[in-house]
Amino acid sequence: MNQPEPTSYTEAAEILGSRDSRKIAHNTYLERLDAETIGVRLHRTYVVRFNANGTTRLDSGGWRTVTTKERMNRYVPAGFGLYQKAHVWYIDTPSGVEEYSDGMILAPNSVLL
Repeated sequence: MNQPEPTSYTEAAEILGSRDSRKIAHNTYLERLDAETIGVRLHRTYVVRFNANGTTRLDSGGWRTVTTKERMNRYVPAGFGLYQKAHVWYIDTPSGVEEYSDGMILAPNSVLL
């Protein structure tokens, strides 16, 4: 069975339905945080948060691991992607490449810091 891979609040809400939580990958859960936010939790960190307003927030929780980056890449909206070069994380966005920082907020075609 394929696991769901939501990349927006709408997709995440559809996957959850009336549930508040659903396992979507190893050690990874989709959880309703409040009426406007659904998070992708890896272990104890919400690495991706989908907001009803269409934005997406990223947070490694200080765990800059291969698995954290993989989960973020799996669930970020189309047009965005994280990669690492010389131990520094970067995010490729529709408007160019920026150095990654926790708490970044992705809008449909840009990054809002």
